[in-house]
Amino acid sequence: MSKKSILILIIVLGISFSFGLTFIKNRVKLTAQDPLILEDFIIDGIELREPMSNVLERLGQPEKITKTEDAIYYYYSNLTIESLLIKGPEGIINKVDCVLISEKDIQSFRGIRIGDKEEKVIYRYGEIKKNDNRLIYEKGIGTLIYAISFEIDAGLVKEIATYNAID
Repeated sequence: MSKKSILILIIVLGISFSFGLTFIKNRVKLTAQDPLILEDFIIDGIELREPMSNVLERLGQPEKITKTEDAIYYYYSNLTIESLLIKGPEGIINKVDCVLISEKDIQSFRGIRIGDKEEKVIYRYGEIKKNDNRLIYEKGIGTLIYAISFEIDAGLVKEIATYNAID
């Protein structure tokens, strides 16, 4: 490899690394003034409507699995994933429908973790009326409504969930 090629490679890698750090740093700077974006509904890299096979490939086998007629629940130590069994032209499709965080080691895109104060959620996502001790933020994208919900107990975040529903 020539010196010029190596120099170009170093510059490209440097720019990519710098962009990545800026993105990570800026995501937790988002506040209620910033509109909700698709990334707000992605938890620990898990996207709603993503094929569950992709998630299992990344996270490995869960500690426990339970099944119902139309859903499968995957229990990991720090989160639970509900996947819907959707009938498609090629058979049953298993896609992520809900991600539930129950431990402090995972945060939302805007930096909210279990145990954070309700005020921090409001600062990051906005002031809304609680519904059964939950702050629920929604955004319509196409024919789906994406939601992120924060269960509040004694002023602290007890549970975080992302989910969607057909409009």
